[in-house]
Amino acid sequence: MARTIRDLPDVDIVSIKTGINIVNMDSMRERVFAPALHGFLDTIREAKPDVPITVISPIYCPSAETRPGPTIPDGQGRFVTIDGFEQFRNGCLSLVRIREIIADVVDKRRTAGDPALHYVDGLTLFGAEDAHDLPDDLHPNPAGYRRMGERFAPGLAQLAATLD
Repeated sequence: MARTIRDLPDVDIVSIKTGINIVNMDSMRERVFAPALHGFLDTIREAKPDVPITVISPIYCPSAETRPGPTIPDGQGRFVTIDGFEQFRNGCLSLVRIREIIADVVDKRRTAGDPALHYVDGLTLFGAEDAHDLPDDLHPNPAGYRRMGERFAPGLAQLAATLD
């Protein structure tokens, strides 16, 4: 995906939402996630060194906030995070932890000279107070998606206003 974004012509702004599927699939450990995110951003920066990039962390997911995945359907129309094998849980990621890592990666890169990189905490777009719009405890309903867009739009407009 990073190569696809890198190779797109005439890009004004890039927004990346990452983390939820990594937690829900229990597909990466903490020691791998930050370097993978750095590599993803490095790949985009190869061709787009000055394009504003906004990295958005996961929105609220009740069962995975403090528990690492995997997250599976429960047969009742909801998603639940299940216990994994304890001996293999070292470095597993919860949403709380993955948000911290994403914010840290963005902060370090900005400090190192990438002022066009920005972070949006997914909880500001869709937090615990919005849980009533998660019919399956994972995916927002149309009202939830609309609210996320309405909350994201002002920041995006502000970023767009800084472009030449």
